[in-house]
Amino acid sequence: MRWLALRSADCLNNLVLCNTAAQIGTVESWNTRIDAVLARGVPGISETTINRSEDGRFLAEHIPGSKFTELDAAHFSNIELPDAFSRNVLDFPSH
Repeated sequence: MRWLALRSADCLNNLVLCNTAAQIGTVESWNTRIDAVLARGVPGISETTINRSEDGRFLAEHIPGSKFTELDAAHFSNIELPDAFSRNVLDFPSH
């Protein structure tokens, strides 16, 4: 979606990307992560967690009229924070 948004922004009226990535890890990276959690618990991977919001910020900086919103949710913002999620999605076209 990032490729489409950057190269075809003039063809889009609205585009909402939520809880998404082109690919989240590889088999090897997930197995390494699982091993680390089993050995040291979740704190064992906290320092290596990638800031995934950087991609959204990049898009917001390079697409005119775009808006970046980050909700304090772990994985599924539409389920964890349904009111905030819905408000942001419904308000976006008027942005």
